[in-house]
Amino acid sequence: MYLYKPLSLLMLFMAGIITAQAGNTYIKVTSTSQLVAGDVYVIAAVSGSDKYLATEYNSSGKSLTTTSTGFSISDGILTTTTATPQEFTLGGNSTKFTLKFDSSYLGCYGSGTNFEAPESSSNNKEKWTFNSTYNSIENVSEKGRFPGVHTGSKIFKAYIDYDTYPIGNLYRKVAYTITATSSNNEWGTVAVTGNIITATPESGYRVSSSTPYTVISGTPSSVVREGNTFTVTTTTDCTIRINFEAIPTYTISWSVNGTVVDTDVLEEGTAVTFNDAEVPTGSDKVFMGWVTTSSVDPNEEPTYVTSATATADIIYYAVFATESNAGVGTATLTASSSTWTGWADKELTDDKGNTWTGHCAGTEMGKDTKIYVIGLSTTAAPGSYLSSPTFPSNITSIKACIINPSGEHARTLNIKSSKDAVTNLGTITVPASEDGSHQLTATLGEDEFTKFYLTSEEVLQIRSITVNYGTISYSDYTTTATATVSLASACTDGSRYYGTYSCKGAFVVPADLTVSEISVADDKLTVADYDTGDIVPANTGVMISSTTSGNHTIVISDVAGTSVLGSSNMLRATGSTGITAEDMASADASSLFYRLTMHGGSTLGFYWGAADGGAFAVAAQKAYLAVPVSTARSISSFNLSDNGATIIKLITIPSAQEKTYNLRGQLITTSKGLVISKGKKIVNK
Repeated sequence: MYLYKPLSLLMLFMAGIITAQAGNTYIKVTSTSQLVAGDVYVIAAVSGSDKYLATEYNSSGKSLTTTSTGFSISDGILTTTTATPQEFTLGGNSTKFTLKFDSSYLGCYGSGTNFEAPESSSNNKEKWTFNSTYNSIENVSEKGRFPGVHTGSKIFKAYIDYDTYPIGNLYRKVAYTITATSSNNEWGTVAVTGNIITATPESGYRVSSSTPYTVISGTPSSVVREGNTFTVTTTTDCTIRINFEAIPTYTISWSVNGTVVDTDVLEEGTAVTFNDAEVPTGSDKVFMGWVTTSSVDPNEEPTYVTSATATADIIYYAVFATESNAGVGTATLTASSSTWTGWADKELTDDKGNTWTGHCAGTEMGKDTKIYVIGLSTTAAPGSYLSSPTFPSNITSIKACIINPSGEHARTLNIKSSKDAVTNLGTITVPASEDGSHQLTATLGEDEFTKFYLTSEEVLQIRSITVNYGTISYSDYTTTATATVSLASACTDGSRYYGTYSCKGAFVVPADLTVSEISVADDKLTVADYDTGDIVPANTGVMISSTTSGNHTIVISDVAGTSVLGSSNMLRATGSTGITAEDMASADASSLFYRLTMHGGSTLGFYWGAADGGAFAVAAQKAYLAVPVSTARSISSFNLSDNGATIIKLITIPSAQEKTYNLRGQLITTSKGLVISKGKKIVNK
């Protein structure tokens, strides 16, 4: 006795139990294991977007009539609503089967195309087998004859040409009740359609990865899981419990410069998003990628992690490296209307800051628009050429957007290693009879060069030039952003080596350096030291010293740090570009200025860097001493030799106290106006 599903699926929400009840639901046969003698089957077919279902046996016409309405086919399940399908009972005979309705069998005569219905016989030519290639039943005696459908009359017929006509499909009636239940309704729910159980987990939960389902009752022959769906094949009533579990979460941490700057909590299996790390301010390195180790070999580029899923708690560390050829890549030179005004030697800067020079011109083009271009001409002295800047590595190709102005014949743009070179590095040819612009590329040879000249036999108009040149190389890989400070071996008091430094970012005082700030008060030079591990604030002028000369590495810090002397520190930072004498004088108008150096090559100290304590230029990332005139009192130097204490004795150099200085600390011969005399500001009329 069969238990059939109802016309519409009835769900029972009792203790999370969902049941596929009796009714007209059929499962598509896709293997011989689904052919069971005694079970009930129907025949359907698909013709393009139309679907047909056998609904009646026509004994006089010996065929099956069809309908295209009153049923649906979806995901291998045929469900009837109003249509009444023609049902067949499957009979077995060895490996062959018969489809029988009432006392008649579905058969096919070899000479005809109609399904025939012998009254009582079931000999071999009325038997059928399953053809797995076409997922359809095939007549035993007439190979290649499949149940098809004639779309005009909607009558099922057996056609040999199954590539042209649709193939009939066999559907097995669901004969058993499949019940599904959830292990925890708060974690997920289940639904049953035909022999398919669909699990719907709640947010934060999933179907168990270790035990996705449990057979509570019955003996299904198979339960096949695909994602959150379970296909049940059974010959008995059965109950399947779908097991849900909480999705594990993992903490993904991002360490930049030795500090965890961000964390993500992700569900297991969630894709990890890798964003670029921000390089700490003051570092002279660039961000390269992420690794899973807290340190890397500085001489070997590591393998970076670019994609991953959350499977465990993990820390990713940002890797930084030194860019050895900063700025290499692609430079584009584009002419602009504000640059070119006539034939003459010109300069133009490309998007990398490279300056191009040569004998060039500007020309108006078009009737309605004015487009200025770079022009090359042999008719204007001193000759036609455009010289490239010097690039940091070998150039690989040059692309030019060129216009052939007259269009009479092809013209060439030659690329040479010098203006008068005989050997061309490459040639770009402009086609004849062209009035538009062309992007033309010259791929250059193997000869290495960093500078080239463009020359032309006749006038050519160039809108832009793009130069591709060597790849950037990197070194000094590290998971902490660092900078390098250098101490000259010549700058020494005999036991230590000295220098000045300023960093655009805060940095950590290393164990091999003494970092100090300096102030002057009461005729004494005060040197205040940072402790190892202290953070020096960004853009702070400091004096550094060590027992070893040469390069020393400092670690850039994201922590702001605190100055040891605060506003009393008289060492001034020169910034990342250095400082000019004019800017120095403007920044401290009432000060005298000192440079750390060796006097006479033997005595270490801070000495006037210009006459009478005037301003002077200092290189980038250094520091100089700016002492108010009222405090310095025209003292020209502070000796640091043989000093081991934080208080360095002031060496007063005799000076003419009666001399007069302006507010910049420069010696002047006139005494009118606001001046400094004998260490005090006075106004002389």
